[in-house]
Amino acid sequence: MRGPRRTITWNAASAFASQATSAAFTAVLTLYLTRALSPSGYGVLGIAGAVGGLVLLPADFGVSQSSARFVAEHRDDPAEAAGVVGGAVRLKVITVACGVLLFGLSQPIAAAYGTQDLVWPLRAIAISMVAQSFMNTFCYGLSSLTRTSLTLPVYFVQSALETGLGIGLVALGGGAAGAVFGRAIGYTVAAAFGAILVMRALGRTLAPRSAAARRWDRVVLRYGGALVVVDSAFTLFNQVDVLLIGLLLDARAVGLYVAPFRLLSFLSLPANAVSTGIGPRMAAVRGIRPDARYLVVGSQVVAYVQLAALPPVILWPTPIARTLFGADFSDSGAVLRAFAPFVFLVGFGVLFSISANFLGQARARAPVAIGTAALAIVADLILIPTVGVTGAAIATDIAYAFYAPAHVWICRRAVPFALSPLVRACVRGALAAAAMGGVMVLVAGTEPSLPAMLGGYGLGVCAYALVLLISGALSELKRLVRAPDGSPTNSEGTPG
Repeated sequence: MRGPRRTITWNAASAFASQATSAAFTAVLTLYLTRALSPSGYGVLGIAGAVGGLVLLPADFGVSQSSARFVAEHRDDPAEAAGVVGGAVRLKVITVACGVLLFGLSQPIAAAYGTQDLVWPLRAIAISMVAQSFMNTFCYGLSSLTRTSLTLPVYFVQSALETGLGIGLVALGGGAAGAVFGRAIGYTVAAAFGAILVMRALGRTLAPRSAAARRWDRVVLRYGGALVVVDSAFTLFNQVDVLLIGLLLDARAVGLYVAPFRLLSFLSLPANAVSTGIGPRMAAVRGIRPDARYLVVGSQVVAYVQLAALPPVILWPTPIARTLFGADFSDSGAVLRAFAPFVFLVGFGVLFSISANFLGQARARAPVAIGTAALAIVADLILIPTVGVTGAAIATDIAYAFYAPAHVWICRRAVPFALSPLVRACVRGALAAAAMGGVMVLVAGTEPSLPAMLGGYGLGVCAYALVLLISGALSELKRLVRAPDGSPTNSEGTPG
């Protein structure tokens, strides 16, 4: 068990480094764009991104994540793994065709939103979407090979180019289109770099050497067909808020919503890293059943991480929005606070949905994803006209309150494990978060300046860690990790 545990830790740490690097560049770009483009201009960028996101996963046809599962199952056989990735690359003809279609439809889509400023951002998004699909395939493949550290330079190249070129093109008067063209160039270069790293990791090209190798085209596409339903519905859930805000309200409202939503991606970085380390271990290599302990420990870590993110979101939303995005985005504070339930749930959604993919549960995920998207649409149509832009955040909370527990159930059915360790982690984390929030308000108040905010948050984190230590949370994690092979001690790996 010691070897695999080190591998998981190393891959989780590598994933966090990759995502943190990308997030740092994204933070710089976001902070610049919110000030350079104004809420309305940033809203145009948000609409273009939502359209591109809505098209990306159907265009990818589930190929990137489908191939990741089969690479993980054959990570000890470079020839078979190369066949899987090669099949995924050949299937990208679907993605390219969708990109061409989106490029051609940019004019009528912009007309539907009543702004011609959307035309060139949509065209740039079409290019970016295709390149991102290729990059994702290569990065997912490297993670499935437990070579997650190799994704760090790929994400660095993509993020550095997107940030540098995006800022430069906007400064030269390119507006929202300039920002998106910077993204397109970044993804294109990174995709080429990722292809080189995958071939080096496998020690061979991705071209099939025999007709038998081409069977992976059909296998990847067949499992991808199940994933595309799941991912398309989930992408609709992620993007429908922005699309409906743009249609029912205006571009400024989109900007007020998108800015805090982008911030939430930074709060979920540790959970994403944990999921990247654990997910591939849920694949059945040579028919061996995966260890449920990974999910038990991973879910506890996610609970502690996400609960630590809640106090600032609840207590200081307006100061955070005003400090990060500028005075024009003060109204984003109410949106950020409304996202609090989502902040807690998103880590579990990521961990268990990724694990479900590697467990071969794509078809079981389909009704959950469709139901989540339907809930989001209905809630949006009710809440946006009545509550305004904050209603979209509430709709996201409602939909995710269904999505995350449903994926816990899917994984628990495939690999039985007890919920009691997760419940204990949530109780301990909630007590620690309450102590953290009390320290933050006591030190910095409710309308802190940036220095007071940083000082109050730092002391709050110390209080959070102290409560976890006193409550025995860290001791339980160590006990679970050090248990003998199989289920965690005290039968915590089986339903209790």
